[in-house]
Amino acid sequence: MGGAGVIVLLIVAGLAFSRDPTVITNSIGMKLKLIPAGEFMMGDNGSQQKVQIPKPFYLGVYEVTQAEYEGVMGKNPSSFCSTNGNVLAERVSGEDTSRHPVETVSWKDATEFCKRLSAKEGKTYRLPTEAEWEYACRAGTTTRYCSGDDEESLGEYAWYGANPDVKTHSVGEKK
Repeated sequence: MGGAGVIVLLIVAGLAFSRDPTVITNSIGMKLKLIPAGEFMMGDNGSQQKVQIPKPFYLGVYEVTQAEYEGVMGKNPSSFCSTNGNVLAERVSGEDTSRHPVETVSWKDATEFCKRLSAKEGKTYRLPTEAEWEYACRAGTTTRYCSGDDEESLGEYAWYGANPDVKTHSVGEKK
């Protein structure tokens, strides 16, 4: 897979909240979760440094789906798309891939998606910084993975090199 792989969005502008301000849904159905300000030890055990996240921010609960990306950009560049005829499409043949994460997206494409979504929503969307991403992924833990230090439990939380069947899967299938 070329490019940036999967887009994860961050929204930073002020929002009008409904009942639960910690999880919001935008007009295209993307769920965003409030990540509180705080600090954490960034990096691995060999080179950790304390990093401050001074302001709370919203982060996409799931990766941007193929349907969300296509709805904003008017195209779907994904290799694992059942309708684009790509050689990798055979791995998802017969599946509805609209809820699969978009992939084969460059950094430039990802930032353009954020720009267009910002214009559509009237809110500011951007990619998270490396520190914001790691802070959110750690989920308040100090272990190697959000699920602990043992890679065995990682499969309960994410599709990764050891368990994906060499294809994408619908977002939200894991913890």
